[in-house]
Amino acid sequence: MTGGAWITALQGALVRHRKSERGIVSAEFLIGIAIVFTMFMVTIELSFLMARSTLLHQSLEVTMREVRLGLIINPTVQSLEGAICDRMSTIPDCASSLVLEFTQVDQTTFEMPGPQEPCTRRTAEIIANRGGELYFTGEENELMVVRACMVVDTITPFVGDAFELFARTAFVNEPRE
Repeated sequence: MTGGAWITALQGALVRHRKSERGIVSAEFLIGIAIVFTMFMVTIELSFLMARSTLLHQSLEVTMREVRLGLIINPTVQSLEGAICDRMSTIPDCASSLVLEFTQVDQTTFEMPGPQEPCTRRTAEIIANRGGELYFTGEENELMVVRACMVVDTITPFVGDAFELFARTAFVNEPRE
């Protein structure tokens, strides 16, 4: 075959392929399966996010119950965050992403604290320097609000890098003998 014959044969094949209706269903199937797969992955991501959020709320509540009852009095940052992280063993890197904030509420006005600072991950150096600090968990009969914030990584890379989870609880310290 000469060079012109190849071009003519190629043009004929392209015209036949363009007029052919074979493969149309495959294109629709590929588009549909991509949409269904994306919805499936987003559902899995949201399920894990909901489970982590519930775990953060529960861990904060149980730990703050121990503080309220006087089982933990003015704990160090490391011990209190460690107690919460121990209850959330399924979340990796908890120590570098958990931030707690204690605020005493004025019992005459009951004015709640303002917006919470954004979550950030902490370096190992910052964690080591904060290890000896104490959290002021309040005196007897004081109303305290505790806010927790945690940065968690996503499971699926196309959803995003990380999410911020928030939990809040309030308690009144029980009278101590």
